[in-house]
Amino acid sequence: MQHPRHNVDTVNLENFLPEEHERIRALLPELIHGNGESQQSLIRQITDFRMVSMIDACIVVADELASHFCELRSSHETQIMEYFSLLNHLPIVKKSEMERVLLQQMELDDVEPEAAGEQFHILQKHYVMLELANTYDERLCADISETKVNLDNIRLYILSQLNHGMLAVRKGDLRNVLEIYLSLISYCCFHEGPEAGLFVLVNLLGRLDWKDRFPHKKALLTKLSGYLNRKTCLSSAKVLFELFTMPEHYVPADEKFRIFRQIVKHPAEYMNEFQLQELYFFAGNYPAEVTSSFRESILFFQNSNYYLHKCWDRIRVISVFLRLNLDMETYFCLLPSIEERVYQLGCQISMQNNAYVETLHADYDKIEKLFKKVEELSLTDSLTSLRNRRYLKTNIYHMIHLANRHRVPISFAMIDIDHFKMVNDTYGHAAGDHVLKELSRLITKDFRKSDLIVRYGGEEFLMLLFDTRLEQSARILDEVRIAVSKHEFVFRGHKIPVTISIGLAESLPDTEHEIDIAERIREADKALYIAKETGRNRLVLAD
Repeated sequence: MQHPRHNVDTVNLENFLPEEHERIRALLPELIHGNGESQQSLIRQITDFRMVSMIDACIVVADELASHFCELRSSHETQIMEYFSLLNHLPIVKKSEMERVLLQQMELDDVEPEAAGEQFHILQKHYVMLELANTYDERLCADISETKVNLDNIRLYILSQLNHGMLAVRKGDLRNVLEIYLSLISYCCFHEGPEAGLFVLVNLLGRLDWKDRFPHKKALLTKLSGYLNRKTCLSSAKVLFELFTMPEHYVPADEKFRIFRQIVKHPAEYMNEFQLQELYFFAGNYPAEVTSSFRESILFFQNSNYYLHKCWDRIRVISVFLRLNLDMETYFCLLPSIEERVYQLGCQISMQNNAYVETLHADYDKIEKLFKKVEELSLTDSLTSLRNRRYLKTNIYHMIHLANRHRVPISFAMIDIDHFKMVNDTYGHAAGDHVLKELSRLITKDFRKSDLIVRYGGEEFLMLLFDTRLEQSARILDEVRIAVSKHEFVFRGHKIPVTISIGLAESLPDTEHEIDIAERIREADKALYIAKETGRNRLVLAD
């Protein structure tokens, strides 16, 4: 596995609070490899940072733990890692495949299955509540802090401590967070080995609020990703995903895409539905990838869409699980968080459709091959918000038939931007998109809702004016043409001269014969051709 190249400088952790590093370095080996009553005393010594903020204390401790784990060499994968993977998919519902795996894991602890199952059910309820809630709420957390688990029940105890750690995070008590995670790391290393301890460390890095310390987080994750460079394990996947989800200022898009490539080499079960959807949505929308492998980009969008549906189902499962296991008051406390998840998924659908269409527009030759897929996405053009040709095909016949039956005249106008290729070649395609959107706004603002404006092609627009005679339509459209020529199209400081040519045809009501829609459009298009051939920036009436 290739080590990711980083575009943003990270902090040199060796020079960060060196005296504290030295102090912690001397204490950690005994904490990691020991066990017993002395552990709590050691943890208190380690977290005794008197002149340092607790986030900086967490950075120092995490760095020393990372160094310590990087020096250890585990000869085997501990069975607890499968359990850690399950925790990423909570809640586990009855009679599911994951419940079968969970029961197998519980048997490894040699505990009474029914009692362990009941306690796990309570603990996973707490875990889901804490994952869902964005802030600390005493009503939600009243019984979490009081929940105790026997130290001999390894898997139940780990989940219990993770809950306590999340609860401390929600309270903003960083010292308690660090103490809980140090205790859990020591416990996991003693009972399950260094791989389990390393995973808990990575879990801690994902829970902290880093504020202005993101360069430190990146340095820590980079260090761990270097250690896990040739491993496709759960800890490796989690480290890479933490890097991937960092703000783009610290991890730019091209670096995120390289990280994505590494993550998807891991088994899909290491990620949950929300994580996989985020990964594939980014990959499908990654600009550089569109130009290098268009087909693969579409595949990424399809995967993202698949996991988006999985996310909807997961939200439903979570909501039902909480409703069945919480009292009504507590459930209502969590309802805004559930609604926020639903809202975010709704936004994702809109973003996904738009991004999918824009990706298809990136290569015109490939648009023709994939146009049917574009049509399926929407009846509205994503760039201009006008109706698209699919809407035209599915609705125009009925509209015109109705107009003809009521003896309403119809004007067909074809509008084309003059020298639009020159705009793209001179100012770039982003400027061309800006011109299209601004022109769409100009040509629609003074028209009636009953009129139909369609983005007919790349820079062509078809306009249908109902109950308007040819002379009146010509006057209205010529005013639009003049307004466009006088309008200042400005993009990134550049003034872009824009004019339009218009071809106009009329269809008079005829109750005895159906209107030949295609012929009227051809007439308008022919008039448009004459307008462009005879100098542009003019309106020509069809013969």
